[in-house]
Amino acid sequence: MEFCTPATCPIMSAGPKYEYRWADGVKVKKPIQVSAPKYVEYLMDWVETQLDDEAIFPQKIGAPFPPNFREVIRTIFKRLFRVYAPHLPLAFSDDCQAQGGGPSQHLFQALCALHMGNLFSPLLNLQGCDYN
Repeated sequence: MEFCTPATCPIMSAGPKYEYRWADGVKVKKPIQVSAPKYVEYLMDWVETQLDDEAIFPQKIGAPFPPNFREVIRTIFKRLFRVYAPHLPLAFSDDCQAQGGGPSQHLFQALCALHMGNLFSPLLNLQGCDYN
C-alpha cells in the first residue's frame, strides 16, 4: 500500500490537471501550495473548527441553523471529497469488490448521499428549513 508523504506527494492534486491550494479565508486568505499531507492536516483542523462553531452547528435544542448552513456543508464535503478522490480507483478495484466493497466504497456512497441531501434532509427538515 502506498503512503503519501511530503516527499511523495509534494502537491495536493487530483491528477495532472487539478491542483488544490489551501485557503481557509481566516488564517490563510490567499491560496497557498502545500503538500498533500499538509493540505489534509489543514483541512481536518478547519473542519473541526467548523463543527465546533456553535454559530454554524447550534448546540441548544431549538436553536436555528444559519441561513448559509447548506453552503457551509457543501464546502466541507467538497473539500473532504478532494482528499477522498485520489482513492476512488482503489474503492472500485476488483479486490475491493470481492471483499464486499470495503470501507472506501462505503465512505464514497455516504459522501454521495450527503451531497445529494439524502442524509441531511431529516436534520434540515427538523429545523424547519427547506434546503432541498
